[in-house]
Amino acid sequence: MRSVLYSHFSPETNRLYAIVQLGGGLPNLEIAGIQMKSATPSIEAVLKASLRELRPLRGLCLDTCGGLGYSAIAMAEAPAVEKVLSFEMDANVIEAARHNPESAPLFESRKIELRNEDVAMTLRELREGSFDRIFHDPPRLGLAGDLYSLAFYRHLFRVLKPGGRLFHYTGAPGAKAGKRVRAGIIGRLHDAGFDAVRECPEAQGVSTVKPAAAGREPLRQLARARLA
Repeated sequence: MRSVLYSHFSPETNRLYAIVQLGGGLPNLEIAGIQMKSATPSIEAVLKASLRELRPLRGLCLDTCGGLGYSAIAMAEAPAVEKVLSFEMDANVIEAARHNPESAPLFESRKIELRNEDVAMTLRELREGSFDRIFHDPPRLGLAGDLYSLAFYRHLFRVLKPGGRLFHYTGAPGAKAGKRVRAGIIGRLHDAGFDAVRECPEAQGVSTVKPAAAGREPLRQLARARLA
């Protein structure tokens, strides 16, 4: 059963923003009729699986696209996490989150710093090796292609500490589209320098790590060199 907890039409973006409840569990964000999270099996189950890919959660964490704040809140709850820096460029989404009771810790937790900024622009200014963990949850590819680009992945690689972990949420697009999208992501993450890139079906995304050894070439580049 679908119930609308909040809705707002923005003339600036020409989009309708809504908080919707689909049965039990966490409310979902809906923009222009498109749900931002897959409701199957549940937002909670997918989030739990996603965070397992970032264990152990610790230090300074980056949440690239805050949304309703669920990923930032969950990371901040880990005792070893010192701070979560969360970006959300759409002020309408932040306003929607203010009307969602489950998002309250996003504004109340002293561990979370929420910035109404475009992460693609601000990331360039952040110091190299700043973050222990990164949760990257961009809008779908057709809405935010720059957040799936090799240039952006290289910036994520730069600001992640050696040995740091990255989880890239992709959602659950159709079988053919999903296979194509994830294959492109995996290839570009390898090209950006990441190692151990793998699909995580239960978490609906891709997990990877930054090599711990300074200056180590990614495995794909080494393989290419051997074939040259």
